[in-house]
Amino acid sequence: MVAIATAAYAQEAFDAEKTKALFAGTEWVSYWAGWRSEITFAADGTMTVKVSGEYSNTADNRVVRWTPTGPRSVKDDKHEWIIAPDGKEMYPIKEKGSFNAYHRGKKYPPEFPFLRATLAKPGIVWVEQGKNKRITFAFNGEMGVVWGVDGVEKYQWHSTSQSFGGGQFYFRKEAPLEHFMFYLIQDERGGRFLRDGWSGAIYKPEPAQPGDPMPPQMISRASSPFGGTSWCRPDGKGKVLILTFAANGTVSDTAFPNEKPEWNPYDDGSIRYKVKDGTRKMKLSEDKKLLVREDSKRREIWFAGRQPPRMSMTEEKQLKSTFADKDKAWVNWDDGKKTVYLFNDKTADVTISLDDIKQKTVRWESLCAGCIRIGEEVFMVEGETLERVEPRLTLKQVSKDSLLSTAASR
Repeated sequence: MVAIATAAYAQEAFDAEKTKALFAGTEWVSYWAGWRSEITFAADGTMTVKVSGEYSNTADNRVVRWTPTGPRSVKDDKHEWIIAPDGKEMYPIKEKGSFNAYHRGKKYPPEFPFLRATLAKPGIVWVEQGKNKRITFAFNGEMGVVWGVDGVEKYQWHSTSQSFGGGQFYFRKEAPLEHFMFYLIQDERGGRFLRDGWSGAIYKPEPAQPGDPMPPQMISRASSPFGGTSWCRPDGKGKVLILTFAANGTVSDTAFPNEKPEWNPYDDGSIRYKVKDGTRKMKLSEDKKLLVREDSKRREIWFAGRQPPRMSMTEEKQLKSTFADKDKAWVNWDDGKKTVYLFNDKTADVTISLDDIKQKTVRWESLCAGCIRIGEEVFMVEGETLERVEPRLTLKQVSKDSLLSTAASR
């Protein structure tokens, strides 16, 4: 907004009395994660700042004087403020540092009707200004976001964005340093650009260049391979769960028998639908034979059809000989912790240990081709690894001798 003050408004004749009349009697409100801020400009030249909610005990509550500085700007003892071209928003004039937008009145507006269409304009990425690197954000209409640096995808957010109202929204990973709060605010011509609420960085729309990471875009159901298909997987108790994507756009999910959500396909081979516990996102495997639901907490594999593929006796015998190799164990190292699954070569017993302390012994059995149950947990056989569905755990087969040498090195 510094550009607004120095460019467009610099050409306007500055009349302090007109500026006073523009601000006097106006009220403004802003939301930041956990708190609400209200600013009132009184006709007597005083400005009241009131903050409530989380952190309000240490917030910047004050009553100060305000004075005009330009045709649409005033300053108090700490900040300078400017009213946007349409008169409905007000911003602090800052080149750097944290930023938030204020809206006229006491009530924060609903999400701007143009927000998603502006962010997700086809062929457009939002590029951070003033950087030697090309730092981009690209959006789709469902608030899917891809963050890229010099053409390298840093992270994808899938439907984790949340709008607070107006042009304000955020998205984040689990790591707190990868947390973004954005405002879609007005420039000097009444257009829009993005301002990062944490750093104050400015992002402007530019044509996407070859290699810029882009999020998947929704396609029509008619052009999707999912219409009229069914998929299945066994759960930890041996029950077969079934998903059916009807051609009319509804989903039948045995985990949610009373819900009939709509499914939406995307150009990367993924599909999404919403149920009461959130958004389900799945994607076709590279060979297009499996449907995969994967995140940091789970890895579900769904088979085409309504019955899981059967395993032949020969395949089952080979599987048992692989798991129950008396010289091997299945191990996971996570944050320095060692989890070991040891298959008995004479029985169907599996002993589970954590950091060399025995936890329990359970039974295992094959459920279908590529899928086994250990106790009441489902594992997928994927190459040389065992992948537990949920909570996610990857086991790799190693020699028992290597476990002994690891313990001795401690």
